[in-house]
Amino acid sequence: RMLSTQPNGKCVYLHPKPDIVSERFDDWQTRFGALNVSVGMLTGETMADLKVLATCKIVVGSVAIFDALSRRWKQRRSIQQLS
Repeated sequence: RMLSTQPNGKCVYLHPKPDIVSERFDDWQTRFGALNVSVGMLTGETMADLKVLATCKIVVGSVAIFDALSRRWKQRRSIQQLS
C-alpha cells in the first residue's frame, strides 16, 4: 500500500532477532525485487547502512543496529527523512 500511496516514502522493518531479519530480507528481496522495488538490510557498518537508508525503498534490520545508527540522528540526513 505504501508503494502506491507514497511513491517517495520508505518502509523500515525492525525485529529484535537477527535471524528473522535475514529471513525477511531474503523473502522480501525476492517478492519486491520482481516489482523493481529496492530492498536493503542494515548490517551494523555505519557508512554502508546510511547508504542503504538513502537508496532503498524498503529497509530491514535489527532493533539494536537501528538504535546504534539513530543515536546521532541530528547529524544523519537519511535518518531525519524517515517518518
